[in-house]
Amino acid sequence: MNSALQHFLDKNGGIFTSQEAVKAGFQRSTLKYLVDQNELDQPMRGLYSDPNQLEDPFVLWQKKYKQGVFGGETGLYLYQLTTNTPFNYHMYFKQGFHFNRINNEVIPHYVKADKFEKNIEVVKTPSLNNVRCYSVERCLVDFWSENPSSEIAYETLQGYYQTKFDPYLLSQQLSSAKSRGVQSLKTALEALQTQW
Repeated sequence: MNSALQHFLDKNGGIFTSQEAVKAGFQRSTLKYLVDQNELDQPMRGLYSDPNQLEDPFVLWQKKYKQGVFGGETGLYLYQLTTNTPFNYHMYFKQGFHFNRINNEVIPHYVKADKFEKNIEVVKTPSLNNVRCYSVERCLVDFWSENPSSEIAYETLQGYYQTKFDPYLLSQQLSSAKSRGVQSLKTALEALQTQW
């Protein structure tokens, strides 16, 4: 691999898109050649990575869908509030965003434009890379809005209550959420508070 491409890989944290490479002056044919020679990995269409680096699926999906933000159950995993390793990645997008093609690994959720940018944080993946994710409170409320009776929902609430509990931030999220699961979350939270 030539030094210019190695520098480009290093500059981009070991992963880049084909668009970024072309914009930086690299030919697509060069990328294909390097993949064929096992000097570059192509973990998914349009993405290239360093073959000597362990691939982080969270970083791959964040790079693939730059407009997306992790949240819900996936966010709760990133905040270490569930031991349930995700097989699918819940990503949130501004309404109007459309995937080029359907894939089974990313579960898209669509958010109104005025609420999309709120509560975004940078969190560490299990491989210690940075990705964008909604706040723990927003992840908790979003997850409970969809899965109010699951065992994982109670596990995440207990973990949140024991380690990250912030009544003000949680009440802000609860007041802005509108779903049947929110009442279940409030009831479960009250039950937890009486136990402690």
